[in-house]
Amino acid sequence: MRIGRTMTHHSSSLATGLLASGFSLLLLSGPGRAAPGGGNGGIMARPAPPANDQEALVIPQSPFVAVARRVVPAVVYVDADRRGPDATVPSDRVPPDLYHRLFPNDAPGDMNLPGSGSGFIIDAEGYILTNNHVVAGADNITVHLSDGRTYRGEIIGTDDKTDVAVLRIRPLPGDPPFPVVRLGDSEAVEVGEWAVAIGNPLGELAGSVTVGVISAKGRANLDILGGGPDYQDFLQTDASINFGNSGGPLVNARGEVIGINTAINPTGQGLGFAIPINMARNVSVQLIANGRVTRAYMGVVPQELTSELADGLGIAIGRGILVAHVESGGPAEKAGLRTKDIITEIDGQPVEEVNRFRRFVAEAPVGHLALLTVFRDGQVVTRQVELGPRPDDRPEAQTGTPSTVPLPTEWLGARIEPMTREMADGWQVGFEPGLAVTGVEPGSPAEEAGLGEGDIVREVNDRAVLTIDDWRQAILAARGRTRPLVLLVSRGGVVSYLAIRVVGR
Repeated sequence: MRIGRTMTHHSSSLATGLLASGFSLLLLSGPGRAAPGGGNGGIMARPAPPANDQEALVIPQSPFVAVARRVVPAVVYVDADRRGPDATVPSDRVPPDLYHRLFPNDAPGDMNLPGSGSGFIIDAEGYILTNNHVVAGADNITVHLSDGRTYRGEIIGTDDKTDVAVLRIRPLPGDPPFPVVRLGDSEAVEVGEWAVAIGNPLGELAGSVTVGVISAKGRANLDILGGGPDYQDFLQTDASINFGNSGGPLVNARGEVIGINTAINPTGQGLGFAIPINMARNVSVQLIANGRVTRAYMGVVPQELTSELADGLGIAIGRGILVAHVESGGPAEKAGLRTKDIITEIDGQPVEEVNRFRRFVAEAPVGHLALLTVFRDGQVVTRQVELGPRPDDRPEAQTGTPSTVPLPTEWLGARIEPMTREMADGWQVGFEPGLAVTGVEPGSPAEEAGLGEGDIVREVNDRAVLTIDDWRQAILAARGRTRPLVLLVSRGGVVSYLAIRVVGR
């Protein structure tokens, strides 16, 4: 599913408009304009008043009226200017097709490009939560309040790993106090409860309120145009969200903010995504205090434990996450963790999803002693890991001298060759010894298992594979095997296991 962020380009030439399915645009003629022919245009006559007061219907007021009254005043319109010849229209703001329909004569590289988004005031001192992608690369930020006040916005801190940013506006002498939202608890949110999205769709419709429900929780691994955040745990809602709603609040029926509207699927209906407010709150506290976010680090690469992998590894346990890699010298190695360990609990909490596990570690304080329950070789053991600060730099690429290149070989639909530096340069990845996948046959067991061109195979069933001879020995050893073959694969420096069925091959 291809997801687009909800920020939009804003221009004075843009008439009030609404997005419909497939990026088509319906331009409205404007409020209060008479229909051709005069009169009321034949649309609808004013209804006659009731004969007496007893005949009038008593319609209860919508509960969302109170929500709007409470929240809308604290929702702001964020105008972020990007200047100079390098300024372009990012794909995460407005799809190119939609941009050219709106502005057919514009040359984006030769103009100032204001980008509009939304935000909300979380503190009487003027702190504002919004999305990182709303303000990233901005040269000038202007914040507009719903009461007409306008302020210069100051970036306090940004975090691209969660797509959260904190701005600040400062009141002038004599200004009334800033309106402030009330933050809720996104962990307590349940699927099916009411959700209200508030923001500035299309950069022209400030203070818009739409209503829906929470459709799902814990959405992750979304393919977001322009690049998605590393830590994803989105709330999904069918409350209407459009370009320009980025950074605006998603609110519950009590008027409490439960998320930051962030992404939409522009080709679908009722598919909007919001960052949980608990995650955003944790990030904002650090950004306000330090201007940056410090995350804890365990030094493992976790992986979902699928039934195929469990079968292939001979693991008789149905829950937990698989340790695909333990970094040398990291906190996990020092605590005695090993590859193929199955982590079933952390600090007494069940571990069932990689995304939640990564969030738990990242949000823990540096130095925290995490107690892990681990399933290893049929036994349950415990390990205590002292979490360290996350390294700022990526590990340097491994170096080594590749073996003499023999003829390529194929097996299970994968074409394999020893990795060379020329291959690494061509794929723009760091060189590491191993066997490179140079092609995968469509519909083959290798493709079904998720193996792809550019992957580096490090192990086959616990055997290191650096040469074609190693690979052929693995083939021989797998003959007659009924359980899936388990490959340790490096992809872009990230290591994980893949299970491939080999019966009959």
